[in-house]
Amino acid sequence: MSRAPATTFTLSPDNPSNATIYDASGRALYTVATRRLWSGTTTYVMNVNGSVLASLEERDFLPNRVTIGKKPPVPLRNWLHTSLADLSANANVSVKDALGRKYKWRGYAPGYGGTTSTLELYTKDDNYAEPIARFDRPQQRYEAGTRYAGARTGAEPATLVLAGRALEIRDTVVISCLFLERARRKNESLEKSSAEALSTLPTLAVTYGWSR
Repeated sequence: MSRAPATTFTLSPDNPSNATIYDASGRALYTVATRRLWSGTTTYVMNVNGSVLASLEERDFLPNRVTIGKKPPVPLRNWLHTSLADLSANANVSVKDALGRKYKWRGYAPGYGGTTSTLELYTKDDNYAEPIARFDRPQQRYEAGTRYAGARTGAEPATLVLAGRALEIRDTVVISCLFLERARRKNESLEKSSAEALSTLPTLAVTYGWSR
């Protein structure tokens, strides 16, 4: 992040599908809510007045689409551009603001080996050199001088840290971060479920052999 003073928002609870985002003084700024509809799932991001700033439709049989403000809905891939050629932990997701300025979220891909990359936003203004925003998942707090599990004192909340440049496009940063983190966690859950299913195959095979 830039060395300039940054603003920290808190996500509570730690759920990009259903949560409230607060500023440092505890004032609610945004609300995110997800509803299951007949055609799929829709996630809404609303401001403090309850006005819908954006919505994401994850449809069962059609491509996902996003609605930003009062603009007509567009395919999600037209707003958040993911490079299919880059499946690394630092995979880039590109987005533009209302003025057409370009940005990239890095660290979108699910972590490997149980690790998770930090989701960071960069701007083309400085050729994507320094992050202007960062999303941090909750971190465990420990008593001073120890890292033993029994000495945990709680968890730091999930936070979204924005440098001054990111505050210029605050709504875009919040909306894109929420939608990406939601998708990332869904992908991680699918990855974990697949791994758990594969781990049971040898046991099932032995059981089947004995039952014949």
